[in-house]
Amino acid sequence: RKKKKASGFKIKFDRLKHKYKTLSKKKKKAVNAIIIILCVALIAGLCAVAVAIHNDKVENFKFNTDKDYVSGIDVSSHNGDIDWETVADNVDFAFIRVGYSGYSNGALSTDNKARYNLKHANKANVPIGVYFYSQATTKDEAVKEAEYTLEIIKHYDISLPVVIDFEYAYEKDGSLGGRLKGANLTKYQAEIINAFCDTVSDAGYKPGVYANTHFYESKIDVKSLKSGITIWVADYNKSNTYNGKFDIWQYSNTGKCD
Repeated sequence: RKKKKASGFKIKFDRLKHKYKTLSKKKKKAVNAIIIILCVALIAGLCAVAVAIHNDKVENFKFNTDKDYVSGIDVSSHNGDIDWETVADNVDFAFIRVGYSGYSNGALSTDNKARYNLKHANKANVPIGVYFYSQATTKDEAVKEAEYTLEIIKHYDISLPVVIDFEYAYEKDGSLGGRLKGANLTKYQAEIINAFCDTVSDAGYKPGVYANTHFYESKIDVKSLKSGITIWVADYNKSNTYNGKFDIWQYSNTGKCD
């Protein structure tokens, strides 16, 4: 069967110089650029963008490139079989979904393309991070999600953050739902995120959290998040409307690259 090509597009940024920094437990070098923008593929898309700019709201995250452009993709099983050699020729990094929690019962599942994507991304020498779609409503559940994620990735080279994707699920009619929304946790959600990230950090990886602007500003007590957690914010506007500090800006849920 013919493999689907991953795709993306590039945005220029000023070349920046930073000291090397290690990000993985294998002490791989991470180099010299700040990611702040990442366009994620949702359901059907294959895309991603990263760009570095000077912005006092941005927390520096150093990335493995010294190019004038940084580009990447975010993928899951929704994207089918990906030609990672093509990806390597077109992008600088990738984020791979490795698993998710059930919307209703919280059962942990592995993305059925996770190991394929991890293996072939490593083989193609594409720097990767991963994310787990969470529906955790307690710290214990968050720890289990993190441990589940770590078990999946333990034999692969993960040089970018291990991220908890923390958001409400969508029902078939497009309304928000799922067990996370039903729990109505409000500010307690920061403790859940910290529990996931502590487990990731203790295993030697860089932790991170994904949410949208509304979620950060109304559902998460961001000041209670522990230092060192990569902040990935979804904000679909021409400029980022999130008022807090962030590392990654997801600015679109559509895109394509060849």
